[in-house]
Amino acid sequence: MKFGPTFDLLAGHKTMTSRVPAERWYGWYRNVNQRSKVVMAEGPDGEKRPIRLIGCGVHKLGWVKEKKFWEEGFSKPSEFEDIWRNLYGRFNPDELVCSLEFEVLLQG
Repeated sequence: MKFGPTFDLLAGHKTMTSRVPAERWYGWYRNVNQRSKVVMAEGPDGEKRPIRLIGCGVHKLGWVKEKKFWEEGFSKPSEFEDIWRNLYGRFNPDELVCSLEFEVLLQG
């Protein structure tokens, strides 16, 4: 699973990522959930880190922006929207996204 510029688990507070299309990612999570929920996440620096998926849901993008921006790794909702627009070229608050919640596992 690749993460973008907000994936700095050791220094940040990111514990959730939202993906489109919602149906595909929700199906992927259900498949992973039937096996181990530990996956490797690759940050923008190319380093891989283990994360444990602990939850998944389908939400409207506007709800994620307003209620879950902190978990997405941002300090305010406008930062979340700006990055989303930069990544996808648009921001539709009614678009359905799959939100994956995770916890960082320490490598040892």
